[in-house]
Amino acid sequence: MHRLLLVVPLLTALAACGFTDEGGGTRTLMVNARLTYEVDDNATLVQIRVEKDGLVVPGAIVEIRDADAEKSYVVEQEVLPDGEYNRVDGENHIRGYLRRIELRVESDRDRVEAKLEGPGKHRVSAPENNAVLKLKDLGDNLEVAWSTDDGLSAQEVQIRVGDHTQTITDWDDPGSYDVPATALEIGDEHARVLRRNRIRLAGGSAGSVLLLEYEARNSFVLE
Repeated sequence: MHRLLLVVPLLTALAACGFTDEGGGTRTLMVNARLTYEVDDNATLVQIRVEKDGLVVPGAIVEIRDADAEKSYVVEQEVLPDGEYNRVDGENHIRGYLRRIELRVESDRDRVEAKLEGPGKHRVSAPENNAVLKLKDLGDNLEVAWSTDDGLSAQEVQIRVGDHTQTITDWDDPGSYDVPATALEIGDEHARVLRRNRIRLAGGSAGSVLLLEYEARNSFVLE
């Protein structure tokens, strides 16, 4: 994985330029949108908050379009009038991974629109799923490793084991990370790797952002 580091940032930038677009709008709505795909559930969780002048906007038209499948989803509020927009056909998720999405938010004359390509699929390669490890054999660290389908880096990577979390930014997607053995606890554990791309929503008010995330995990036992 490390031998790809010299070419990955360039490849990622070229790939992102073809689809990702900060978009446009009236710059009157604060939109914070997060879509998180979880491999275990084969589902993309949807969390979108829409505000104007510090107040939640009820009854907005919120639409996500899967650019690859050419299918659109209407996202509704879970709780009226001040809840976040997270319901799609009565569920809090969309089945499958939406790699390239288009977001549209409208309320009266206010609007925000943008496009984002998320990270490629990845899998956790170490520790192995359902492995039984002995703390005394680990030494100073537990290696968490992951591999991607397309070899492209993500903008951010978050590694989490138990209460230990590390976030790596600026397109640095190294493929492995050493978790200090002192942060581990005996018992059932999970090694989670979440890779994320994000953009500022140019058509929204200050602080508006769109995130697209892909999370994979392996379970293991530490003795």
